[in-house]
Amino acid sequence: MNEIKKSLIKVAGDLSENKVRVRENIYKQHEKKQNYKKNLFSGIGAVALIGVLFLVTSFLINQQNDDLQLATAELFDDQIFNFDIKLNKVMGFNSDESRLEHVYENYEKDLAIYTYALSHGYEISETEMNEIYNRNMEVMFGSEESKKFWNDTFSQANITMAEFEEHLSKTSPYDGARRYLEEHYIKLYPKIDTSVANSLAVKHALPYFREHFADEIKRFKEKHDLPLYNSPIWEGQKKIGRVVAFEDNMFLVVPDATVEDIQILQTEEILEKHLEAYWYPQDEIPNLNVGDLIEVYGKTVESSRSPFVSDIWNVKMIDAYQPDTKSNNTIQLTIDKENISRVKTFVSILNWEEMKLEFTNSPNYKFEVDDIVYEIWSYSDGFVLYSSKGEYRKINEDFSIELAGYLGIGFGEN
Repeated sequence: MNEIKKSLIKVAGDLSENKVRVRENIYKQHEKKQNYKKNLFSGIGAVALIGVLFLVTSFLINQQNDDLQLATAELFDDQIFNFDIKLNKVMGFNSDESRLEHVYENYEKDLAIYTYALSHGYEISETEMNEIYNRNMEVMFGSEESKKFWNDTFSQANITMAEFEEHLSKTSPYDGARRYLEEHYIKLYPKIDTSVANSLAVKHALPYFREHFADEIKRFKEKHDLPLYNSPIWEGQKKIGRVVAFEDNMFLVVPDATVEDIQILQTEEILEKHLEAYWYPQDEIPNLNVGDLIEVYGKTVESSRSPFVSDIWNVKMIDAYQPDTKSNNTIQLTIDKENISRVKTFVSILNWEEMKLEFTNSPNYKFEVDDIVYEIWSYSDGFVLYSSKGEYRKINEDFSIELAGYLGIGFGEN
């Protein structure tokens, strides 16, 4: 386990054990939003007050489960959801058929950020809520031009100012939670800014939310006739390149760097030679070394010139770098007759990518079908296939197990 992952676990703790605490914090947050006009205990004498408090305390202890159920019910807010739908009809580009799902996905991200921040111990104060509320009001209505735009927009959406103010008040904790997590990830990875930090927050928060609040999600979707399946989490754009350096809990990937570059040039010289390079956070990644050839996936890229800074959603090993080219005993495979058609079908449906790759290891296996030679490098996260046509494909563990079965080698065997 790398040090970054250890630090995340240290901060977050066992998230599964924090679920009750998160629910309790949601409930307390709901209580903060209430504006009670009367103090129910005003005028009660000291003796009577003690008696009432005793009864109330006993009642609350006996009703603890009911309180947590109430907190759960208030996790989703129909008013927030319906407000966003009305606003999307005016400002969005969604069709009527896709609008509900689009609005829900954005709302889900807000709730995911909020609950994940609570699981890290975040609590928003009344002062912070007011600051966020006032800041957003200033941004939206601080100038005459902006004020006119939003007034016209709300008029078209049939939204009153009172409805907007209530919506802004209810969603202020989401903004506070987002800022809290952004600061958390910027401390871990000093090269990134808020856009990349926010993307990393979503990366961690969304799976957490879907795992720990599956029942609440299902009930809300059923209530609003939304599809019950979770929308897939897109991993972003793929870059393939070699790891050149590590710095500030991040690693530098240069797509065009060669094995020779790694062996004879310094980092600054490689950056001068190649126009494209990316810094990625060491965020839930496998153990990497300088020289490794990898596929790396990211959604958000910041900075105006190379080396760019990106978020990271996945990493796949293509060539584990060996300083001295290592010669494996490549095994030439003979495919059983009953599996030849299966192997042909398998390789034909893969989404091959034409690319000239430089490997520092000999392949573990080799086989031939239809006069095309396929080489296989076996890694824990899946096979790398490279064909004599100059095409490659990284396949995941499930596909690797399937192909290994057809070839009679067993996944993970070298």
